[in-house]
Amino acid sequence: MQVLSAFDHLYEIIGLAAVVLACGLAFAGRIQERLAAGLLLLDVFSIALLAWVIPLDPRLPVMELKAMLILAGYAAMTVRYSDRWIIALCGLQGFAVLLHLSHLLDVSIPRSVNGLMLNLTGWAMIITLVGAALARLVQPRSIPWEGRIPPTDQADSTVQREG
Repeated sequence: MQVLSAFDHLYEIIGLAAVVLACGLAFAGRIQERLAAGLLLLDVFSIALLAWVIPLDPRLPVMELKAMLILAGYAAMTVRYSDRWIIALCGLQGFAVLLHLSHLLDVSIPRSVNGLMLNLTGWAMIITLVGAALARLVQPRSIPWEGRIPPTDQADSTVQREG
C-alpha cells in the first residue's frame, strides 16, 4: 500500500505542475486565455484547499457547487468570446458537473470510476488550454487595417503614367 500511496502523491505533483505550466503559458496570451487559466487555477487549488479543510463525505456537495460555479464562469466566457476552445472547455466542465452529480442518481457507480473520469476530463481541459495558448503564440501577427495601404492606392502609386 505504501508504494501505491507514493504513486498517488507523484500523480498529484505531476498534475499540479502541468496546471501551473499550462496556466503560465496561457498568461502570455490574450485575455481569454488568462481568464480560462484563472478559472483552471481556481478550480485546482480550491480542490486542494477543500481536501485539506473538509473531510471526504461533507466535501461532496461543496465540490458540486464549486464545479457549477466554474461552469458558470466558462459559460460567461462563451457568451462574451466566440473562440471554439472556450466552448470546448465549457463542454468539458459541463461533463465534469454531470460526473459530480452522477453519484446522486446512481450510488452503484464506484467512486474510483468517477474519479478516473474526472481526472481524464481535467487533463483534457489542460490540453485544450495549452493548445489554445500555443495556437495564439504561433499565429502570425497581422498588420492592423489602419497601417495597410489599400490595394487600389498601392497599385496607383507604383504605376508611372506617361503623358
